[in-house]
Amino acid sequence: MISFINSSRLSNLEFESAVENIFMHTGIAKSDAGTKVEYVDSLSDIRRGGIFIVRDEKMYAGIIEKIEIRGKYFLPNRIEANGSNSLFLSKGDALILSFDIISFVLSAMYNKFQFEEKKNYFKYQKFRRYPFSEYLLTDFASELKEIVLKKNSLFAERIEMKESYFLPTFDFDRVRYFKKRKDILYPFLSLIFKNKIASEYLKIRKNQKSDPWDRLNEINEIAEKNNLSAVYFVFAEKKDIFTNRYSLAESKRIINNLPLDSESGVHLTYESGRKKDKIKREIKRFSSIKKGALYSRFHYLFPVNKEIAETLKEMKIEADFSVGMRGKIGFSNGFSKPYRLISGGPLEFPASFMDSAMVSEKKNENYPPEIIAEEIKNTSGVMTTIFHPSSLDRNTFCEYDGMLEEMISLSKINGMKNMCIKDMAEEFSGYPVLKGEGNILCLDKSCKTDIRLYCKEGIKMLKPDENFKI
Repeated sequence: MISFINSSRLSNLEFESAVENIFMHTGIAKSDAGTKVEYVDSLSDIRRGGIFIVRDEKMYAGIIEKIEIRGKYFLPNRIEANGSNSLFLSKGDALILSFDIISFVLSAMYNKFQFEEKKNYFKYQKFRRYPFSEYLLTDFASELKEIVLKKNSLFAERIEMKESYFLPTFDFDRVRYFKKRKDILYPFLSLIFKNKIASEYLKIRKNQKSDPWDRLNEINEIAEKNNLSAVYFVFAEKKDIFTNRYSLAESKRIINNLPLDSESGVHLTYESGRKKDKIKREIKRFSSIKKGALYSRFHYLFPVNKEIAETLKEMKIEADFSVGMRGKIGFSNGFSKPYRLISGGPLEFPASFMDSAMVSEKKNENYPPEIIAEEIKNTSGVMTTIFHPSSLDRNTFCEYDGMLEEMISLSKINGMKNMCIKDMAEEFSGYPVLKGEGNILCLDKSCKTDIRLYCKEGIKMLKPDENFKI
């Protein structure tokens, strides 16, 4: 049983946002009656007998000066340890975590890592093949548990999750290849200027009756065949800085023809990430064709920062799907599991595979989709994938052939479970909380699983709403 105390200058909102993710990802039970870990501004704030984390201003800004490699994760800006391999250092009878895990989690949440040395930048890029944040948090929890048990204090943890999950998502960036403007202009361009794009368009126009980018029915058939629940993202704006999109009526058509066990969300434009009012406008427009927008993704995977997280929370978005890498497969910020973007706000489901990134990676010798999927399985994470339905057209996107099948195959090989997004969000939302009254501890009934409680009598299994006498 652990509680984190903020005695630093960091705002309580940011502190609680980081701490909530630490509890969610480690499964440590929270309790005010347990061991206290205090977050302080400097080493001079350390007091006898306590456990402390010292704030690192550079780590808070996302700046990583030093990387100490620890297998599949690294320690950022570690305090000199005098040869010790432990994550915790001794100062008299006090213990200090050798790096600022609070600032690290905040920087990971908002994808703001930056490097003063090129060698550290390249080291970090290699780590993005692994869910390094998950491994770091696991070792932190393991050492903290050992410290608490050595003090003969109570410690409680959620029973380790064994399942891993597959969550396919589909971005409807484009739904029409055939357009009247092209029908009028392209014959002229092909005949007079021998334009290859125009000539190819005319060839496809002649040979295909239906629009090659309108693949909703095919996507639905694939989902049904593989018994998959998915999330579909559609635009609520007709135009963005990249190109013309499609009408709100087209978005409504897509939503109305989705499988019953799947969900839709708003595909926010790239430029809306810089304007809070534009985010709100697009969410409201989406809500006009589907009551209540619960899920969002920024186009081009615009990076989510604290201000965006606050706006999504204000608009009652329950889960966002904007974090991922455009040119690589893997773990953008080291998380394989969903995390809370801001305390009380939406979950973020980071994407590990995107079709365009897979195409880009296949051109390199080092293309490790099996390793990425296995890492998700090993950390009981969620393999969130991004696929664009128009990519099913072999005429205009020949390089993408087989991408969707590869994603689905990876999930099957690794025995990943698929469920609707509402159930999955609930699965990853909570962490065990023990409440004390006098000498009685009670596990909060919102806890979804039994917990393992270490006490003087040994190890006890505690069910939700059960009491334990200290």
